[in-house]
Amino acid sequence: MFDEVLWWIGLIVCAFGGAIGLALMAWLTGNAWMDASRKWRGIFKAEKDIVNYRNNRADFEKWKKEKEEADDETD
Repeated sequence: MFDEVLWWIGLIVCAFGGAIGLALMAWLTGNAWMDASRKWRGIFKAEKDIVNYRNNRADFEKWKKEKEEADDETD
């Protein structure tokens, strides 16, 4: 009788421990995924800006020159 009670207690403790362990693993995996996603999003945004600059370099140089001239006039 006593052995059976201890067996059930051990089963319950192991089940809760396993569930807590799985929940912790899922939480850690989710956090790692979110961190990696944020870093890659930044990298992709920078690459997109570089491509846009290369495709529109002439327009950017024209805008920059006009802005510098406007800044010189206001000073």
